[in-house]
Amino acid sequence: MDSSSSLQKVHPLGVFLEHATTRETTLIILGSLGWNCANFTVQDEQGREVMQGHPGGSRSSMTGEDGTVVYEIHRRMGFSRKICTVSSAGREIMEVVKKNMSFKTRMTATFTDAIAGDSRTLSLLGDWKAKNFGIKTEDGDEVACVKRSYRKHWGYHYALTVAEGVDLVLMSALAVCLVVSSMEDEQAAVVV
Repeated sequence: MDSSSSLQKVHPLGVFLEHATTRETTLIILGSLGWNCANFTVQDEQGREVMQGHPGGSRSSMTGEDGTVVYEIHRRMGFSRKICTVSSAGREIMEVVKKNMSFKTRMTATFTDAIAGDSRTLSLLGDWKAKNFGIKTEDGDEVACVKRSYRKHWGYHYALTVAEGVDLVLMSALAVCLVVSSMEDEQAAVVV
């Protein structure tokens, strides 16, 4: 853990509190884009696969190490925005909305916190090239960050660093929504 980190330790925050971090943790999101869908893998800091994506057009599922579905992401387009709904065991757990801005990428994620029972909103603000994102609570505390790596020669590689006390599964779902949206934007720019 980097002692110069700007991430704020929080009381448990998230939906799957059994997956709340006990220390600052980094996950690697690996993505590749096919003809009609995106495929993802989530790895821990040692490179061990902890979740595998199973794409299916506008719906993708992520399974854990034991093969059970951890969550599903349903994507749809709205007027000037993209919406991802994340569900688990048949119930919606988070909605992620991306709004187009001229030189920034802005997303919001709304979920019901498992401890407080109230609705929480996280905001993601990134640079215009979709390389670096900060994830903040309503109070302005940065609880996670996503950084894109260009060191690899193929695919999409993002490092998701999560503060102590934050739900890793929820943050991985949020990061996958972010990566899918960025990949779609890049593909659209190539086609135009």
